[in-house]
Amino acid sequence: MFRYRTIRKSRGSLTEFPLVLTVLLLMGIFPLINLTAVAMGAASTSLLAHQAATVASSQRRFDDCLQTMVQESNTFMNSNFAKFLRIQPIGGYQNSGADLYIDASNYRTVGQVQTFAADSPVPPPVDMSTYVYECSVKVTCQFQPFVNLAGVPFIGSVPGIGKPYRLEFRASRAAEFPDGLEGTGGTMGNTGSVSTFDTTPSPNTIPASELGSSGSGWNYPNIYAMIAAAGQTVVTSEVIAVPANLPVPPQPLANEWTSTSVTVAPGQKCWIDLRADGLWTTSIVQPFTNANGTNSYSFSIPSGNPPDINAQPASLIGKVGNSAPFVVGTDLLNYAPGATGPVSLIMDDYAGWAGYTDNIGYQFVRIIVTQ
Repeated sequence: MFRYRTIRKSRGSLTEFPLVLTVLLLMGIFPLINLTAVAMGAASTSLLAHQAATVASSQRRFDDCLQTMVQESNTFMNSNFAKFLRIQPIGGYQNSGADLYIDASNYRTVGQVQTFAADSPVPPPVDMSTYVYECSVKVTCQFQPFVNLAGVPFIGSVPGIGKPYRLEFRASRAAEFPDGLEGTGGTMGNTGSVSTFDTTPSPNTIPASELGSSGSGWNYPNIYAMIAAAGQTVVTSEVIAVPANLPVPPQPLANEWTSTSVTVAPGQKCWIDLRADGLWTTSIVQPFTNANGTNSYSFSIPSGNPPDINAQPASLIGKVGNSAPFVVGTDLLNYAPGATGPVSLIMDDYAGWAGYTDNIGYQFVRIIVTQ
């Protein structure tokens, strides 16, 4: 009588494949996906802290610093990208996840730094003869694991892989207008309100930080001396942050320009200068650039998209009234617009109206009208 004996193949059985695949996913691929998501979220949140500090530092008043910081943080936290990565703000001013601190560094005594309470103005007086003031933004957020592995042994309790992971990022920028950090009205507090944004200086009270002092951050710190040398006088001026993103549904671009309070009358000229630290991009996967834009895109740029003035993608452009747009770039000095009306600014996004929703960054612009 013959007996048949089944010999197990050394390469294993196909019936074991689902088990092996499950172990591989749970212990290898899924944790790697979660770690990749945390890395992407951490990089983006770090960029948010730097952007919020940069925007806040360019404001003339403390409550405006808070306002722009909150706007910057809320725009990011409410973006589809943050929702995709499951990033949630933790605390912060008005529950934005961001807090503003003012750091005062004594440059007469090395290492002596005073940090004031979160989201609170500087107690008077501001002493610029002794201290350098910085706007420091701390962003606190929580990352939910992209793939829920809470019930997996050994890794279910690991932050970022099996349970939420909390991170803090902090970035600082020198305050452009330290004398406004004392606060000029509005109620400071997590449930309070901030006063109306106002960045239009009187022509007769130009801040010292704009009069040509070295290290002011502007491309042309001596621009007022240049205006005087050209035999012109200042009529009005404004400092404004021009955002790259427009978080609204697509609509006619005429409604999306960043308006200014500067108006050009017949015979007047524009002097437009930018801060050197302004950076923006048309999306997170594209390189950051200054207001001159970039030609590094590897794909063709469609024609006919507004404003379609043959400018570099991601460059800063402007218009006066309803006239044709013109290229601004990183500077536009002694420019005769040939039209009258209010000055408006915007990034030239090659992708058209809908392309503005995923842009990132700001350009900080001062516009001076002379005659």
